[in-house]
Amino acid sequence: HVIAFAREYEGQWAVVVVGRFFSLLCRPGTIPTGKRFWKDTSIILPENLPLILKDQLTGQTFHLRKKTLSLYEVFKILPQSILVGKMVNQ
Repeated sequence: HVIAFAREYEGQWAVVVVGRFFSLLCRPGTIPTGKRFWKDTSIILPENLPLILKDQLTGQTFHLRKKTLSLYEVFKILPQSILVGKMVNQ
């Protein structure tokens, strides 16, 4: 129920994560956000991704401790996300 991809250009990273098939996840009029909908679902991130990413849609900041991202955390507000980060040594 998710499409995700990552792109890097000159040390600047973007990770786009979008939920899909919402009609299968929830009742009409509800938005599939948070742990109730996404439970333990996560995505695997590229090895060389920056450790701090900011969601350009919600303003949330994510401090990554491992190379996976929990969807219930990233979809806490909206079921889509554009995460941006820059390598520190760039």
